[in-house]
Amino acid sequence: MKLTVRTFVFTILVSHATLLFALEPAGDSLRGWHILSATWNDKHPLDFMTIEWEYFMIHDYEGKFTGTIGYVITNPRSKGGPAANLVVPQGGNVAIGGQVYGRQAIGDYINFGSDHLLANGDNKQTYFEAEKSGYWAQITPEAGTVPLLHLQGQSEHFAWDLTVQEGTPELLARARETGQSFSPVSDTRAMGHIQGETWTVDAIWPRTDVAGTIKVLDTGEVLSIKGKGYRENSWGRYAMPLDGWDFLSFHEYKEDGVVAILQTYHQSKDLDYLDLGFRDAGELKTLRFTTKDGQLKWKHHLWNFAWRPFQCVPMDWDIVAENADYRLELTADISAEAQDPFLSNAALGTRIFFIQEQYPQVRGKIYRKIDGSVVSTFAGQAGGEFAVHKSLRGVRPQTECQKWGTKFQSP
Repeated sequence: MKLTVRTFVFTILVSHATLLFALEPAGDSLRGWHILSATWNDKHPLDFMTIEWEYFMIHDYEGKFTGTIGYVITNPRSKGGPAANLVVPQGGNVAIGGQVYGRQAIGDYINFGSDHLLANGDNKQTYFEAEKSGYWAQITPEAGTVPLLHLQGQSEHFAWDLTVQEGTPELLARARETGQSFSPVSDTRAMGHIQGETWTVDAIWPRTDVAGTIKVLDTGEVLSIKGKGYRENSWGRYAMPLDGWDFLSFHEYKEDGVVAILQTYHQSKDLDYLDLGFRDAGELKTLRFTTKDGQLKWKHHLWNFAWRPFQCVPMDWDIVAENADYRLELTADISAEAQDPFLSNAALGTRIFFIQEQYPQVRGKIYRKIDGSVVSTFAGQAGGEFAVHKSLRGVRPQTECQKWGTKFQSP
């Protein structure tokens, strides 16, 4: 590794942080990278497909910026030689995208490689750097009365300096106390096409409080951010470009409002579920609905071909979740301006793959099943993703998009 002044300083910080966290544990929310921990099986023959991400949504209260930031580590031990690049880019990666004041969304994806990757399995202290371009990305955990993560970095279109902390501690505490929702979910049986793939999704902070600044480099605007968001930590051995997902996360602006998180992976059955948090007459409810139990149905009615991802993409959501006590009905609209893909040519696998970042507007209601009365009516800004391979048949007309999109649903 070529040591620059910045990486030298950061190495000292990491060493100090490791000692600090060893003396004063920061708790599970500031844990290190799973795939770099001592308990991770790095001798597995599919270790070259190892992936982990820390994913954050940023929804400014005034609509100045609505977007996402993802820090991703892939194949950190450089297993598999050059053939590993057939799957995903190796080393550190960062993705940032979003809408500025409702303009056309922009997405940046940067692969930093393995030479300029500083991360560990003890805490979330992380640093990626690309010397020639000047791009970089950093996570600094800060343990205290309220644990938080300090996110910084610079890409082609954005520079960011944000703090993120859990926004609904009561929700998470109640949910994980019951063990019925907002808890990690794993698929070790049918995650993808290759025997031995495994994936875990953890909505570690279902709703977050976000503050700081985002600079739009094209215009020089510095946006002061104060808003809400979502944090997810997911990891495993996963041939991502051979599969994909469809995902939506909504959280009301008010602190004790509705939180709904829908996870669906194309090949998986265990990872098709919706977690819901809300209050009924002041009492906090946390529920999980699954497709395999017949409690969850979802569909995209409208599809359009988009040139940047070179594939049909969904333009709406229709979701119904129901158990013996409650029924959720949720719809969402995704305009063409409110979505843009993360793209990378750093590996063959990602060259044929895309992750479409979406910033839909949601509206919905929660009903009591006993009498059909309305518990909550909600609306507002949501975030989500649609990930799959690019079109192998060229441009698809509208009618073909509609037909092709029917496979992405739980009818």
